[in-house]
This record gives sequence, C-alpha cells and structure tokens, in this order.
Amino acid sequence: MNRITFIETIGLGTILLGFAPGIISCEKKSSHRSVWEPEELASICQREQLVLLGSKYRELSGENNRDTLIELLTKNFSGNSEEQKKYLRALVSDDFRTNQTVVIDGWLLSRTEARQCALLSFTSE
Repeated sequence: MNRITFIETIGLGTILLGFAPGIISCEKKSSHRSVWEPEELASICQREQLVLLGSKYRELSGENNRDTLIELLTKNFSGNSEEQKKYLRALVSDDFRTNQTVVIDGWLLSRTEARQCALLSFTSE
C-alpha cells in the first residue's frame, strides 16, 4: 500500500466513523418502530398521515393516554422486536377477522393499527 492509498483509506474510515452514531441511532429507533408505527400502513403512508390518523383516533375513541395505549398494545407480550412484530401482525389480522375496525378519514383501520397511530401521535406533540 502506498502513502496516498493509506491516507485515502484512513480518511474514508474517519468519515464512516462520523456516521456511526447516526446509524446506531436509526437502529435504536427502528427497534421500537413496530409499536410506534403500524407496519403495513407505514409502507403506504407518510409519517405525518399516520400521526394525523392517530390524533383523530384519540379524539374519537377517548383512548388519549400514552401509557394506556402502550399497555393495550403490549399486554400478553414479552419478547424481542421480531417476536413483537409477529405479535402485532397477529393482532391486526385478528382485528380484521373479528371486525374490530374503525374508519378514520376514509381509512379502514384495525383497532391495533389505530392505537399504534395514536401512540405515534404523542411523539409529535
């Protein structure tokens, strides 16, 4: 390795290390994403739309307490983030199967998705 290659390699490594805190921060946020953002809706909606749906759900349902929403979304659950995603997917499917749905601004949401949006709406206040 010549001197220029060495300096370029060191420089690139230093730049990449500067991004490490942001990458780690994103990973930490994404580990909670399964609770804070409904997985399927997040793939087709902007975050702002999810927050708006959540705010409206809180008004309509009276479920306006952050801790209560967390309890409703996580009861009977213990496990890692992958197990949590599976658990929430199962809750959403069960909500649709048992007609536990709400319509907000023309969107048909499972009760679980609406609660996830409501919980997410607390992060923007």
